[in-house]
Amino acid sequence: MNIINLKINKNRIVLPKYTLINPGDKVGFIHDFKMTKLNIYKKEDLDLIIEEFINTIDELKSTKQITYKQYLKIQRYFFGKCLYYDKEVDSNRRISIPKEALNKLDIKDEVLVVNKDKRIELYKDYKTYKNIK
Repeated sequence: MNIINLKINKNRIVLPKYTLINPGDKVGFIHDFKMTKLNIYKKEDLDLIIEEFINTIDELKSTKQITYKQYLKIQRYFFGKCLYYDKEVDSNRRISIPKEALNKLDIKDEVLVVNKDKRIELYKDYKTYKNIK
């Protein structure tokens, strides 16, 4: 796991070379439900997470553990507030971060980047990161 502070320039960061995300990769972003961090995944990895999420809430609905109204509310929240899709990493390893995502995390000029396995986590600062861990 690597942790680094990066400058944000025009809503973009330059991804470190040690990440598994490379130039030309399509990526998606997803917030945690507490809106404390933003995860970046390769599109194919995020597609699997979304599929698992949909299967889970479908199962909850079909077994009546949640109502149809709750099911719709969860879907709207997830797809409306937590998920941003289809950005491409350019040849200089830069990636544009959705402005709404930066605003939700109150990120201005710098971001803490944590490289974890198949994802990259973005935090407002080290203090926020430590408070979550």
